[in-house]
Amino acid sequence: MNETFGCSFSPGDNIKAMIRPFLKTAKGEILLTMYCLEEPDLIADLIAASKRGVTVKVILDHQQECLHAKLGILQNLRNHSITVHVIAGVSGHIMHNKYCIIDQVTLLTGSFNWTPDALVYNEENYLWIKDQFLIQAYNDNFNSLWLRPSYL
Repeated sequence: MNETFGCSFSPGDNIKAMIRPFLKTAKGEILLTMYCLEEPDLIADLIAASKRGVTVKVILDHQQECLHAKLGILQNLRNHSITVHVIAGVSGHIMHNKYCIIDQVTLLTGSFNWTPDALVYNEENYLWIKDQFLIQAYNDNFNSLWLRPSYL
């Protein structure tokens, strides 16, 4: 197994199984940007990380706000000390990023939204990378998105 990167595809590969160990072993910080966040096990892993003292910050897209509110996802995350920003993309369009930075050591990124449909029905890709140059670039992007006003 390569120690600096790996990839997975859906349907077929279990992208969720690739992501979960990274969330479960996070020690300091999880920074997540996600267009659509619905997958119950991954949400539970974010909450578990927060409960063990990991700082968890989540940026979601404003056009998915109704869905997240309907499913109680925003409130559930916030009830567990997870800070959530709901933002728009440039000029009010969508924020379509799908990446996660874990402990400033691992970057997870790709087309995969964290949803049950993306696991089962969609053609998706996701990869993990341990490269400080890329992690810094994504961290800078996260910080610039975080500075935008949150809708909620």
